[in-house]
Amino acid sequence: MNDSDKTKTQLIKELIEIRKRVLDPERSQKRMEHLNLVLRAIRNVNQLITQEKDRDRLLKGACEILTEDRGYSNAWIALLDEEQRATAAFESGLGASFEPMAERLKRGELTRCAKETLEQEGAVITYDPPAECGDCPLVGQYSGRKGVSVRLEHEGVVYGLISVSVPEEFSRDEEELSLFTEAAGDIAFALHNLKMEEEHKRSDTALEESEERYKNLSNLAYEGILIHNKGVAIDANESMAKMFGYQREELIGKNVIKLCIPEEYHGLIAEKISQEVSEPYEVMGKKKDGTLFHIELEARNIRESGGGSRVAAIRDITDRKQAEKEKAALEEQLLQSQKMESIGRLAGGVAHDFNNLLTVILSACSFMADDLREGDPLLKDVREIKNAGDRAVALTRQLLAFSRRQMLQTEVLDLNLTLKNLDKMLRRLIGEDIDIETDLDPDIWKIEADPGQIEQIVMNLAVNARDAMPGIGKLTIETANVELDEEYARNHVNVTPGPYVMLAVSDTGSGMDKETTAQIFDPFFTTKEKGKGTGLGLSMVYGIVKQHGGNIWVYSEPGKGTIFKIYLPKTKATERTPSMAMSTVADSRGTETVLVVEDERAVLKLAVRTLERKGYNVLAARDGLEGQGVANTHEGPIHLLLTDVVMPNMGGKELAQKLLATRPQLKVLYMSGYTDNAIVHHGVLDKDTHFVQKPFGLDSLVQKVREVLDYQKVSSSK
Repeated sequence: MNDSDKTKTQLIKELIEIRKRVLDPERSQKRMEHLNLVLRAIRNVNQLITQEKDRDRLLKGACEILTEDRGYSNAWIALLDEEQRATAAFESGLGASFEPMAERLKRGELTRCAKETLEQEGAVITYDPPAECGDCPLVGQYSGRKGVSVRLEHEGVVYGLISVSVPEEFSRDEEELSLFTEAAGDIAFALHNLKMEEEHKRSDTALEESEERYKNLSNLAYEGILIHNKGVAIDANESMAKMFGYQREELIGKNVIKLCIPEEYHGLIAEKISQEVSEPYEVMGKKKDGTLFHIELEARNIRESGGGSRVAAIRDITDRKQAEKEKAALEEQLLQSQKMESIGRLAGGVAHDFNNLLTVILSACSFMADDLREGDPLLKDVREIKNAGDRAVALTRQLLAFSRRQMLQTEVLDLNLTLKNLDKMLRRLIGEDIDIETDLDPDIWKIEADPGQIEQIVMNLAVNARDAMPGIGKLTIETANVELDEEYARNHVNVTPGPYVMLAVSDTGSGMDKETTAQIFDPFFTTKEKGKGTGLGLSMVYGIVKQHGGNIWVYSEPGKGTIFKIYLPKTKATERTPSMAMSTVADSRGTETVLVVEDERAVLKLAVRTLERKGYNVLAARDGLEGQGVANTHEGPIHLLLTDVVMPNMGGKELAQKLLATRPQLKVLYMSGYTDNAIVHHGVLDKDTHFVQKPFGLDSLVQKVREVLDYQKVSSSK
């Protein structure tokens, strides 16, 4: 059959149908009533679409309208996902019999009519459901009726399908199918709108949540955040407002740069704003109350349609600047401490060598003076040499004090009592034009110190204060109990936290600048005129304080005077009674055997000569090993070992220990130009240890030898 024949056949069928309608008025009336129901159902569905915004109620309501108003015995709608599984299903007129169908749809198991509906446009009619859909769970619900299904589609998007049971006489009615398809399209359109509204709602919710998160994050941020246009604030977070002392509302709309930044930084900020992105840079900020503080700015442009906006992150770096300042101060203190330590080692070594030389010079002077008669012109020269040697001894002792290698004779002290005993001497030393004021804590803690060295500290500081106050002035001496805590220790090098006694000496003199203050403890540095100071006074003070385990700090400004603060550790020791007694020495001569051990040949010869002249039997050795050998080969008693402390091969203490093992009655006298850890701890002699300081004169040497030989132990109990 060709196309022309098909067209003729179709026309004949339509003419037959028209004839039936015309000739069968009852059927025509019934059709008109049915179409009216269809139109009413479509109208009601459309009204439901405009009123109902809940998807499930909308689809359930549409099924009910179709069964109530259209005369369909049942209707159902299934919404499908991309894998053609039902995400939701609704029905009317089917009841419990729809449940198996719904479960099947959820598993993605589509019936034949459902598959065809999703694959083609327009309505799909099932003319003989029992025959065509034998596996369909709903086949029993279509007895004597036809099934019509249409996919729910709008703008190419398929949301699912709708299916109804139609009376047999209307299953081929074109108007019926057209109206049903139109109703399906309206439902699909409603689903589209609901989806759009849901997406808009989600978008609005997401935007609100995002804005809320931004607001919370912004306000919780430690940094200040400012959005501005050429300095005028568009928005600011709470940290920004709090940082500058404003309410947030006070900043919005204001030129924040002019409001919160001192004028001298405006040019720099203008330059940075002209850049796309600025690296962090530092300026000063100005709070509402006028307080200036350090801030760091970092900014970049915001890419937006309007353009011109810029976001700036603002950090309060006051603490960081303070930390940097403190770190620099600590580094400076550390360098100063290391420098002083290095100079101290050098000074100690120099003093040690000079003490050996001075021992020889002074001893030789004593020998020469003994051999010369009064009036001899050479005697005057010898005495000049001795006077120069004595001055050199004073210098080396100052160097030893600075290098912390002098010998201390410590005891438990009341610092207030020591200062009171010095009062008269200080007033004579300072003069009448300068007032001396004391402020002494009556409950001052005890310290363990060498009283003579503490007096040296006070005297040196007082003399320096006097020289800084030509004419009139005031010298103030204070004492107090202080606790140096962890924070103080972190900010000061080599400070151990704990209880200290503070000694403060201040003056109203000319003061010093920072550069001078940094050098005042250096040996031989002085601001005094030539010939009026050696530059060792404050060096000696520094060394004494350090050797006592304390700390010293100076604070001074030009024209505002100077204050020295000394912190000496509180002692846990109690006052002690002497544990040794010396016999009164009437004559330094003797007949005992003395073993002299000294690595400096000239000192050894002088010591031997001196003791032999006083009647002693003297054995000599140039180091510890040789001394041990001499003692081992000597058959008679050895009453005293006179030994240097620091020697090559074997030191003095080791030698003494070895000899005492075989000669327990041996007495020991150490001699040295400076201290080391062999017989002392921080410059303090071990218990029952005898020591003579180099350089020594002949008289002081033989006097000390006699004292040790006559030494008797006594009980230390009261």
